[in-house]
Amino acid sequence: MRSIDHAPLTDHATETRGLAPSRDGFTLIELVLAVAIIGGSFMTLLYVRSAAVQRAYLYNQARQLQRLAQEQLDEVSYGVVEDTDGSFEDRGKPDWRWEIQAVQVSTSDPVLLECTITVTYPEGRDEEAEYRLSTWFFPDDEHHLLDLVGTTEGQ
Repeated sequence: MRSIDHAPLTDHATETRGLAPSRDGFTLIELVLAVAIIGGSFMTLLYVRSAAVQRAYLYNQARQLQRLAQEQLDEVSYGVVEDTDGSFEDRGKPDWRWEIQAVQVSTSDPVLLECTITVTYPEGRDEEAEYRLSTWFFPDDEHHLLDLVGTTEGQ
């Protein structure tokens, strides 16, 4: 077997121009562009996540507001609670206030009451918002809301 000696491989194109042979790797511009693209993608993901967290917070607050208003309205309309205003301090929301208004819809027997709860809650730093929920029911003759009602019959 014969062995063949080979001359080392060289870059003839760079030799003829007098340039140094090329090196493997990335240039500074390529690295800066890669970091910029990754950073932009990361910032976009952070924005999307932040918006999703904010929407989830607002949704949970709206659900809690609706649930608390419904519970309080039920307690008042069933006669468990005789107060017509208060706060949700015992349920962890001391700055949320509620008020009940009752209107007698019919004076004929049986009496029909429309009971509306208005919940006032903070929205933002210095603003307040209101949530209203109503129900109609037939109270018994000794229901405490009968003493407080206005009538709308004949209007």
